[in-house]
Amino acid sequence: MAQPLAREGQPGGGPGQGPGETCAARTRREAIESERATFLAGLTERRLDETVAVKPSTGGEYRHTFREMFRDAIDHSSYHRGQLVTLLRQVGATPPGTGLIVFYRSASWPRPRNKLNHRLLA
Repeated sequence: MAQPLAREGQPGGGPGQGPGETCAARTRREAIESERATFLAGLTERRLDETVAVKPSTGGEYRHTFREMFRDAIDHSSYHRGQLVTLLRQVGATPPGTGLIVFYRSASWPRPRNKLNHRLLA
């Protein structure tokens, strides 16, 4: 039988931690979030439209703007959410809603108050 996910106040799910998150994982996640925030704060319209050479593991070399790569990352996340839903169902768990709109409706999600979100998807 599938193990329930830990919740705040349960073992492995302390305040501010994800299910089963260790102190080391939390420290690393916070460092990554800080690096990401610094990177995103430096993005300007000009920077979003700059091109970068990309060499995928399948071969070749392509040029894409940062804006295109952000769109692709958002699109690709749908693929992984689908994988997680499938895996959870295979172990008998009921997966949570994974749609972006469900995330937006989450009371725990602090909606950003800047224009960056609109610039990335424009």
